Amino acid sequence: MIKNNSKIQQLQLKMKELELDYFLLVNNDKFFCEYLPESDKFIEYLTGFTGSNAYLIVTAQKSFLFTDGRYILQAQQELDKDYFEIFNIAHQNIFDFVAKNLKSQQSLALNGDHINIVNQQKLQKIADNNNFKLVIFDNNLVEDSWHNRPKAPASSPYHCLINASGESSLSKRVRIMSQINASALLITKPENLCWMLNIRASDLEFTPILLCFAILFADGKVILLIEDSRQEAIMKAINFNCEDAGNLEISSFSNIENIFRKINSLDLSLAVDGSALNYNLYQKIKSIFSKPSSLLEVGNVIEKIKNVKNKAEINGSLMAHNIDGIAVTKFLFWFEKMWQNNQYIDELTAEAKLLEFRSQSPYFKSLSFATIAGFAGNGAIVHYRANQKTNLQIKPSSLFLIDSGGQYFSDDIMATTDITRTVLVGQASEDMINNFTRVAKGHINLARARFPINHSPAQLDGIARYNLWLDGKDYDHGTGHGVGSFLGVHEAPASISRYNAQPLVEGLIISNEPGFYLANNYGIRIENLMLVESYSQNFLQFRTLTMAPIDYNLLDFKMLTYPEKKWLANYHQLILANISDGLNNEELQWLEAIANFYIKML
Repeated sequence: MIKNNSKIQQLQLKMKELELDYFLLVNNDKFFCEYLPESDKFIEYLTGFTGSNAYLIVTAQKSFLFTDGRYILQAQQELDKDYFEIFNIAHQNIFDFVAKNLKSQQSLALNGDHINIVNQQKLQKIADNNNFKLVIFDNNLVEDSWHNRPKAPASSPYHCLINASGESSLSKRVRIMSQINASALLITKPENLCWMLNIRASDLEFTPILLCFAILFADGKVILLIEDSRQEAIMKAINFNCEDAGNLEISSFSNIENIFRKINSLDLSLAVDGSALNYNLYQKIKSIFSKPSSLLEVGNVIEKIKNVKNKAEINGSLMAHNIDGIAVTKFLFWFEKMWQNNQYIDELTAEAKLLEFRSQSPYFKSLSFATIAGFAGNGAIVHYRANQKTNLQIKPSSLFLIDSGGQYFSDDIMATTDITRTVLVGQASEDMINNFTRVAKGHINLARARFPINHSPAQLDGIARYNLWLDGKDYDHGTGHGVGSFLGVHEAPASISRYNAQPLVEGLIISNEPGFYLANNYGIRIENLMLVESYSQNFLQFRTLTMAPIDYNLLDFKMLTYPEKKWLANYHQLILANISDGLNNEELQWLEAIANFYIKML
């Protein structure tokens, strides 16, 4: 926690100098990635808040941080409440706050690189209606004062073989442009670009992507746009196979306006995705494409295509989940033996041990996000990250929640995993068992669901929450998110949420993660990844991919129906069949005992 926040005070002095009343800082970079490089974590630099979703509004008197339900407890721990007021964006979003608080003739400033045109237009409409001024800067007001700012990423890209990607880059380009009624498409989301080109890189810690833009033309040609200093290394690193040769050009970000002018001079049209296009770049485009018909908003076309996994991506995911399941199962066995033998480890030790088990696989490349290893009250912080100050010793009696995932890559595998297990340490209280069982029932009933094609995920979300609702309880996050293929662990637009009406389709990989969180006491979450499959001509179903045991010590089997108990028994038999070969004798005996216990409880 930052006390006596001189960094905020320095910003306030800058605002006073520029006669600004409010300054909005969005936790984005110009690429709108979920996880940022260290060089772009401006909110963390100013405040100490480490959550990935945040908006910061600074005034002369006070600062306001807006985040979602996953990070509220974390924000309350990381921020000094003398300086910050914290809002859950589900209850108070920035647009309503701005409309309510900014008075006539006041000003709201922000950086145009960090806001997309959709949100900028919302703010501009509010400003017009309330007669205040929206001031948009080309640069970030915090940049000049961040003297030891980390360097921007500079990794080199590498290729993904078609055995793993399942489709050539040229084929993907044809599919994309077939859905766009324009001469060219501006691609501003690096995940979409890396997927399309069948390349990956290491510009971000957890997401294997190259931070760049691109322009895709109707004939399949791509112009890749990146910093001047990186062009030579990128040209050496990218060695496209023969079917891609001659279809890729590398240019500079600084050359982007010249490329737009050339497109416009040829009377060609340009398509953009406003949700992933920053305001500053959009202004440059608008000044060049003077005819309205030349600039088209097409939405997230690539994301919808990318969401649906092909056969190679699905096979790679199946293999990766077995590999990941071996690592997690080894960890769970080790963890239980440690505390049962009175060898009390801490959260950071547990986190490191799971990474050690994952790293034993040659296919493991990195974590897919920062591991959440929370004991007791720390487990109630949905996206908690242990550090030396918060690190708890794990000893009876409470719950330990560990949420983690891996990035797996080889000639045949491109996959991302995400799994959460909650395990008992010591003796369980009645409320722990009751709450865990209700979460488990929700998880199982969602995993077993069959649902009509074109069905709203909002109704599926209710299936996972229903047994908690019966007890007057709930959780403040979505039930499921899409997952990429050796890409982002959170892949839009697929989700299972009360706010999402976009139907799930066959081929999606999505999480199933209901939970319950008792502040300052414990957290419960059970998370598996699932594949959306066809059940019949008009119905879909889920296939569980994740392979690791669920702690039966926290289940009240009297609360479970026979179909729920049967699902648990079948699931653990499946785990045995898929990962037994990767376990030693003692680990295998432990897993067999768990599987047999579930059969016994039928």
